[in-house]
Amino acid sequence: LENITVFISCLGKITKSNKKAGHNYAASLFYKYKGIQSVFYQYIDKDLFLITIYQNSQIVIEYKDISPNTIWNKTHILKSISGETLFVINYPITLNRINQIFLHQPSIFKYTLADWNNKTIIKQLYELHLKRTIRRSIQWYQVFQNWIQQKSNIIELYTHLDKVYDLNYEISERELRLWCAMFRILECTNITPYNNDISYDEFWTNATNSEKDRINGKIRMLSIIGEDFTYKKIIEKLEVSSNTINTARKFFRINEPRCPILEKPIITCSKMSEVKVKEFELFFTDKANVNMSSYKVDAKTQLPVLYLKNQKSILWEKFSATYPNGMK
Repeated sequence: LENITVFISCLGKITKSNKKAGHNYAASLFYKYKGIQSVFYQYIDKDLFLITIYQNSQIVIEYKDISPNTIWNKTHILKSISGETLFVINYPITLNRINQIFLHQPSIFKYTLADWNNKTIIKQLYELHLKRTIRRSIQWYQVFQNWIQQKSNIIELYTHLDKVYDLNYEISERELRLWCAMFRILECTNITPYNNDISYDEFWTNATNSEKDRINGKIRMLSIIGEDFTYKKIIEKLEVSSNTINTARKFFRINEPRCPILEKPIITCSKMSEVKVKEFELFFTDKANVNMSSYKVDAKTQLPVLYLKNQKSILWEKFSATYPNGMK
């Protein structure tokens, strides 16, 4: 920038969507402030742009604003150069460096299932992991499309890959490792419920919450066979505990085999106010509503046992009429 050198110390958080410098981006330059040589430390904090001016390692002044241009206008320094230029966030060298990171280090990003439909993203991962190893004739992208289009989020690895390979082709160990590496980057998880000394079948899921899904995935896979074999047979062949088999059978009855686990409703409890508690106690100690036992007491409270004089529904209606704002 003319006679000014800008030092970028951090590119910040780069997102897949915009490929721009973001949160935590930091850059510095040297220039005079009020006639004294100073360090202008530029920083991006989420949606805010910040400039901190240092002289002799001491903070002189700080500026904050929502855009690089307005914040530099506040300093009344270097008015002939735009703030965006001084931040160098859109400078060709900066953008080129960001693009290199995106191309060669895609594993730093967190991916979602929505990204599976973005062929540009998937192709970049393919070029990094698989391109130099698998045949060009293989419809590699179909592996992800087949997976995302099926009803279940679980696949058996070899069966799933065989769909895009030639009938007599044998997948090498290296190819398999690269496929697995690509799956892991895309947030997939190996949920195979047994070791390969028992079976070479390998099950993967593209569901989120990997550790939880790893457990649920095992149960889901076992639920397919849980009702068809005895405990003894499953324990002998798969080396799983009887408790796991029992859980799988319960899963089968509640969710059906292979289906995702049903979401439990969220129950929120709140403590009643003292007024409502008092109203409840008054109502259910009133002799018009209850009969008090003359000899039987509650073991915990040592208070006489109370017997309702009417059906619960009738008493609740009466309670609601007496205390409209009471316990619901």
